[in-house]
This record gives sequence, structure tokens and C-alpha cells, in this order.
Amino acid sequence: MEIAEAKQILGLNDNFTQMELISAYKNNIAENDSAAADIDELGTFSESANKLYDISRAYLLLRDKELEIVPELAAQPLIIFTDASVKKNIDVAAFGVVADNIPRDFNFPSSIIEKYNITSFHNPSNQHHCIFSGLVANYDVNSAEIMAILCSIEVFMYLTQLTDQTMVIYTDSLVAKKVLSDKRMPPNTKLYTALRKRFRQLIDTHQLDIIIKKVNAHVGIEMNEIADATAKSRLARMY
Repeated sequence: MEIAEAKQILGLNDNFTQMELISAYKNNIAENDSAAADIDELGTFSESANKLYDISRAYLLLRDKELEIVPELAAQPLIIFTDASVKKNIDVAAFGVVADNIPRDFNFPSSIIEKYNITSFHNPSNQHHCIFSGLVANYDVNSAEIMAILCSIEVFMYLTQLTDQTMVIYTDSLVAKKVLSDKRMPPNTKLYTALRKRFRQLIDTHQLDIIIKKVNAHVGIEMNEIADATAKSRLARMY
């Protein structure tokens, strides 16, 4: 099977992301598996089984194909903007993540997709741009902001290990920045000790180079506005 045929089977374009690949595979399997369950004739069932086989082959081929690194982007840091959205009396918080300077496609960890209930948004105007949202428990807005940062690290850490990039993560939460970056926990932030510990564990275990920066909210910074809108849109769809 050739790459072009595999993309046609799964209905993917040339600039597909790994999340789109996973989604297309799951959708195709679900559609054809349901059709196979309703088939009585042996010959027709065999055709459906062959389709399922081709879908699996196409997925494995595209998942394992060699991915090209774009040198000019690999020389730059991976830029990430995160933002969270919460509402009172709602037990779920949403967050948005926008990343740029992605020099190659990468495997979006399925365990992380499930852990954070991630959904992605495709940006056809920039194939190196990644936008996604997630859901976490709503303890308070600061914990949601920190969880957005942790999620972005878990999503991109294997990519940066391959490309040797620094992650520069921008947040409009001063508390999140200080909890994760300061040498000592700020006053009245004991609630976030476990999140800070997880942050340090990720850095130490995977030898990551991460910089957390504070950015002002709602001042027209494009990627921050996209992250904000993405988080709010995801939360609005929940209720």
C-alpha cells in the first residue's frame, strides 16, 4: 500500500496531524464495524472485513512513516500559549493550548488525549500550528491554568526531545508562573504543591528545557487570544 492510497482510505489530506490520523482511524473503524455487524451474507461480510483490514494497514503505514524535520523551525524554541476557563458551580474546567514552531509531525500520545479529554482544531493556514482544548476538574482557576501547562508539556515533551527544542510556555496567570517557576512556593499556594511536584518531575525525568513566561491577558496577543477563545468555546459546549 502506498502513502497516497492510505490517505485516501482514511480521508486525510497531505498536511494531516497525528490527532487527525487517530480520529480518522477510529471513525472509519466504527463506521465499517457497525456495517459488518448488520451483514448476514458471507460474501458481503468478507468485503467488510477486507475494508477493516485496509483501514488498519493505512493507519499503521501513516503512523510509522518517516517524518521530515523542518530545520529552520527546529532551531527555534517551541512556543506555547495556554489559558483556562472556569465557571462557578460547574465541576469541570476547560483549557486551550496553542503551539507554534513545530518542525515536524509527531505522535499525539493517546493516553494524554484520554487523560485530558483533548480535542484538536485544525488550522489550514499554518501546518506548523497546533490548537487543542482539554477538560480537567474545576478546583479553581489557578489549578486549571497550571493543569493546562502540565498538559502542554506532556503532549510536546517527546517532540522536543527529538528536535532538541526549548519549550517557552506563556500564561496569563501570575500564580501559575510563580508556583511552577519560583525557587520557593509563593504564600498561600500550598494547594498547588502536588502540581508543582509533577512539573519538576517531568523536567527531571525527561531532561526538558522549559521556560514559563507571564503574558498580559486580552491585550491583542494573537496566540493568547486563540487559547482563551478555545478554552471558552470548549467549556460552553459542555453546558
